Amino acid sequence: MKNGTKHIGLQERLRSDILGGKYGEKLPNLRELGALYDVNFKTANKAITALVQEGLLYRQRGKGTYVSQRRIGRSDTLGLFFGMALHAIAGTVVLFENMTAVLSEFRNKPYTLSLRPLTEGLSCADRESLAVREAEPLDGGLVIGGGTQMDDVFRRIGFPHVSLFAYPAEGVTANSIDCDDRFGAFEMTEYLIGQGHRRIAALLGAPRYIGYQLRLRGYREALTSHGLSVDESLIKAGGSGWESGYAAMSELLRKKHRPTAVFCFSDFRAIGAIECAKEKGLRVPEDISVVGFDGLQAAQSATPALTTVAVPRAEVARMALEMLLSWISDSEYRPQRKLVRPRLVIRDSACALSEA
Repeated sequence: MKNGTKHIGLQERLRSDILGGKYGEKLPNLRELGALYDVNFKTANKAITALVQEGLLYRQRGKGTYVSQRRIGRSDTLGLFFGMALHAIAGTVVLFENMTAVLSEFRNKPYTLSLRPLTEGLSCADRESLAVREAEPLDGGLVIGGGTQMDDVFRRIGFPHVSLFAYPAEGVTANSIDCDDRFGAFEMTEYLIGQGHRRIAALLGAPRYIGYQLRLRGYREALTSHGLSVDESLIKAGGSGWESGYAAMSELLRKKHRPTAVFCFSDFRAIGAIECAKEKGLRVPEDISVVGFDGLQAAQSATPALTTVAVPRAEVARMALEMLLSWISDSEYRPQRKLVRPRLVIRDSACALSEA
């Protein structure tokens, strides 16, 4: 066997020995493993690192390497895993409202909920190792903001979990609940068309976010289904916060033929867009309609109160808890993906287009 592939062979042997129960909970150190399998320190380290990334093992600094063993029903404690979004105020607020919905579902429930942040700034491998280590004492977990990466990690170690708003790719069997963003954007765009608007701008947010991609798809589909062309110059990408909505609206208002309505793919973008329009001397909604997406509490207290697409967070939290407990209690449970439909909340920031 070539030196460059020795660690692969060792990895396979170790996996077989670990799954066969040879090492119990803790592995020998790297030098001892090297002696046991007749390999050098570097080869042993590469094999162990690969198994950590796979989720079969986890490391505790200064203590050693341990086997990730699941013992269902032992703690009556569930984890709430969440991605830190401290770099963006809008993202933090959305995360907080998602977490609040989950926490409300645990009132009068015989479970302890343990908060487990998935700290940003770590390498992919370290983040996965942290997730495996944090999951070990728990019976199951709910994951917010972990994307499909955490779903992959937890599935590999057989950890019962439900991912919220992870948006797995088509064909991927993930245990998740997502909002039907495409449907929500279609409904809002169709509502604006029904109000007489034809030049409807779309302010996306970060285009890499799958939720925004789905909202853009719904926006496009609604326009084309009503025989309207999609004006690409009215589609603006950027961040999801207040300042990005302000900047995008400022750019739109410099156009010779400005839009009559602006569909912002986050409520915070919409609030920023409204402030920009008012500073430019426009009335909302009399001169220009502005709508959002998310259904945050801040949308209701905006001036004017924001028409938006509300994500049913309480429903998502309830369904997620039901799915998680089903997995924990049923050894034959099969992962499933569910979509919940958002709803339009009509307030004061949009109105019918004046013919004048």
